[in-house]
Amino acid sequence: CGVAQPMADLSLTKTVDNSTPNVGDPVTFTVTLNNAGPDDATGVAAGDPLPSGFTYVSDTPSQGTYNSGTGAWDVGAVANGGNATLAITATVNASGDYDNVAQVTASDLGDPDSTPNNNVPTEDDQDNATAAPPATDVHVENIVTGTENAPRGRKSGTATVTVFDDRGSPAVGYTVTGLFSGSISESASGITEPDGTVTLVTTGTTKSKNPTIDFCVSTIAGGLPYDKNDNVNPDYDCGGSGNPSSMHVESIATGQQGAGGGQKRGTATVTIFNDLESAVAGATVTGTFSGDLGGTATGTTGSDGTVVILTPGTKKGKVNVDFCVSDVVGTLPYNAGDNTPGTTCTALTKRGDLAQAVPETFALEQNYPNPFNPSTEIGFQLPEAEYVRLMVYDVMGREVARLVDRPLEAGVHRVTFEASALPSGTYVYRITTDSFVDTRRMVLVK
Repeated sequence: CGVAQPMADLSLTKTVDNSTPNVGDPVTFTVTLNNAGPDDATGVAAGDPLPSGFTYVSDTPSQGTYNSGTGAWDVGAVANGGNATLAITATVNASGDYDNVAQVTASDLGDPDSTPNNNVPTEDDQDNATAAPPATDVHVENIVTGTENAPRGRKSGTATVTVFDDRGSPAVGYTVTGLFSGSISESASGITEPDGTVTLVTTGTTKSKNPTIDFCVSTIAGGLPYDKNDNVNPDYDCGGSGNPSSMHVESIATGQQGAGGGQKRGTATVTIFNDLESAVAGATVTGTFSGDLGGTATGTTGSDGTVVILTPGTKKGKVNVDFCVSDVVGTLPYNAGDNTPGTTCTALTKRGDLAQAVPETFALEQNYPNPFNPSTEIGFQLPEAEYVRLMVYDVMGREVARLVDRPLEAGVHRVTFEASALPSGTYVYRITTDSFVDTRRMVLVK
């Protein structure tokens, strides 16, 4: 008969007194090493190196010695049915690894169900405890762009955005808003899933067989603030990284609104961005109206960087106005040189002169008013003569109106969409030329 070999069934457990400490708080990890026999164990050692998320303060072993530099605990002998403990106190760092792992690293006797120092988490001689401070912000972890097939042989653009918090966990239920560019230019938004991802799809399409699809994030809204400086790639944010140094006029959309008694005022919706292309709140905008109604007026931007400025006077009937900005005052210096062409007050202050100014870029304006009932005005600009199609679709993608379908000269153009025969709801309008495609949404409320 063979001789039974001495055995010692060693197991290890690890706990922490506070699993969600604040940065700078002390925490105490406790390691308990048990011997279930049947024999006394000798030459026992364990390893418990502190991860980078903690700074060592002190240790208290029930027996043996602990080396804080290497994390080695020289336990010695542990009797059958006995145990040994090690308490390690540390402070929590602002960043790093917060998962503390300990395992048995040596024993003179064999173990029936585990092997020392093999780093197998499922064995009973290894355990971990996590003490991570609460997350403070979220960032973009990854963006993957692509395409998917659309009707009539065309393609839509896609962007899968992954949002994590600063502790490396998925950010769930956050609204991600950003901009597509390349073969399709439009804004899009969606809400992150339990894995922290959201897949956005363009409403516009392209006939290109090899389209270029890019996407950047402008805002992330949810429980924690968005810190773009934590983004894995600075290009993931529409404004890049760093701090803004100036502000400028991003856009101006003019229109009209009722003033009572059959009178109407002209309106100008002005958007102010900084040089990182983020909205500037609290900026005082001063400018001049021209056209059917004139005068100087001011207003202060809201959190989205926009302000609606009204003409001082009113008139009966339809009102057509233009607006230019003469000054912007806020926490950043105003750099008129960065203004979108045609938004700065110059000698071109009369409507007739402004109509003759040739834009430098293609643009599709947001309709005004929006929401509307029953009609609204849509503006767009062409830097060169183009064949233009301006279509309106319902949310099912069905065409409900064809506003423009003809060649147009370079310049600023405006058309009126009359929707008295349509039901309330969200509609999409899309401009298509050989050189430019863009899509926006509008809401009809009856």
